Amino acid sequence: MDANAKIDGLAQTSLYRKFSIAFVFMSLVPIVLLLYIVNFLYLTPIIDKQLPFFKLTVLLVVLLSLASFDLIRRSMVALSSFSSNAKQIASGNYSQKVKVNDRGEIGDLANSFNTLTDKLQNKIKELESSKRLLQNILNKIGSAVTSTRGIENLLELVLQTLANGIDAKSGAIFIFEEGKSGFMMKVSYNMSDNLRKLNIDPEKGLISRVVGLKKLEVAFDLSTNAAADFEYRKNLAKDSIMAAPLIYKDKVHGIVMVCDKMSHKTFNKDDIVLLSNVTAQLAVAVENHELNLDAEKTYLETITALAVAVEAKDSYSRGHIDRVAGYMERLGKAMKLDEETMKILKSGAILHDVGKIGVRDDVLKKQGALNKEEQKEMEQHVIIGVNIIKPIRHMSTLCDLVRYHQELYDGTGYPDGLKGKEIPLSARMLKICDSYDAMTTDRPYRKGMDKESAKKELRAKSGTDFDPKVLEEFIKII
Repeated sequence: MDANAKIDGLAQTSLYRKFSIAFVFMSLVPIVLLLYIVNFLYLTPIIDKQLPFFKLTVLLVVLLSLASFDLIRRSMVALSSFSSNAKQIASGNYSQKVKVNDRGEIGDLANSFNTLTDKLQNKIKELESSKRLLQNILNKIGSAVTSTRGIENLLELVLQTLANGIDAKSGAIFIFEEGKSGFMMKVSYNMSDNLRKLNIDPEKGLISRVVGLKKLEVAFDLSTNAAADFEYRKNLAKDSIMAAPLIYKDKVHGIVMVCDKMSHKTFNKDDIVLLSNVTAQLAVAVENHELNLDAEKTYLETITALAVAVEAKDSYSRGHIDRVAGYMERLGKAMKLDEETMKILKSGAILHDVGKIGVRDDVLKKQGALNKEEQKEMEQHVIIGVNIIKPIRHMSTLCDLVRYHQELYDGTGYPDGLKGKEIPLSARMLKICDSYDAMTTDRPYRKGMDKESAKKELRAKSGTDFDPKVLEEFIKII
């Protein structure tokens, strides 16, 4: 093995082994060499005569060298342990601690290193938490975009993200609604459900200052702060409040409020900057939403007028829309459907036949059976109806109701031949309500059935035309 290979091998050995080799060459070898020279040259008698304590001195030097070796060895062992633990931490095991018994500088260095790794571990946890929060935000954005609730999902997303970012315990967004005296709580975060019904008076409390001055306000020590006495008494907050107006073109559309820092401290400059930036963007979103609502309201009123016009074509079907809407409302309540679905059912009952505006009068008013060509034209009314209501974005569920209300439970209906629970529940409900009204309404070519006969006819088609479970609920309310 050449000299370079030996040097490389020595470089790869442990720190403790390197020190041991160095100690032997620096301390023990010179002592042994000295003793050898003394004995080899027969200098022992002379040394004993001139230096009577020579051997004792040599022994003392050896003992002191060994003591020094042990002292330095302990430091080398600590450094070696430090190096081994540090390698594990560097490989990604951040829970690993540097464990040394040294109470000196090396111990201090190990403690400092452990403190740094603790801080690093905390930062990693914060990053992982931020990652989970971001994933949650992205999921909520997807829900907000596709939900029929629209702006409420978006407001909830913004509020939750804002509260987490500011480290606030709770928060709320109040929106001014036309026809109401104050601001209604639109969404809340970690607040009592009872507060959702709270109508905030813009003439009282901190909100009064925010609306009047049209600028962000902060209040703390609420129990003794007269400026926020209203909010404190209403249990909106206990320690501190930060509120900012949603202003667009000098009009206050609403207020964003975050309450009570987790740390029980007041809101700082960074919190104020964050809330200011968020409210500036959110005000634009709320304004656009209100404009869209106005446009959609106008459009909905227009197509409702079309639906009434379709009904007016046939004098014998007048009142059909109102009656079907009434049946749908009663059936929905009996089935304990939520408020949002109930709105869809009512609108669907009004607009389900709006597509008949595109069907020729001679087909629409024909008293006898339709031929194949006429039947095909009649079936197109559900497609026409969907195309008419499609621009109303927040009523996307209504499109399913209009399109599928002529589907039959056994799959023989139109336009797509859906079967059973493939048909949306709202469409299955409407099919029953619509059919019952048709059965009990007088026509030029027949008299309407009485209630019991109509019930019998419906039951006869249970499982073929109608969903059996929904049908039983309908019969209970008639």
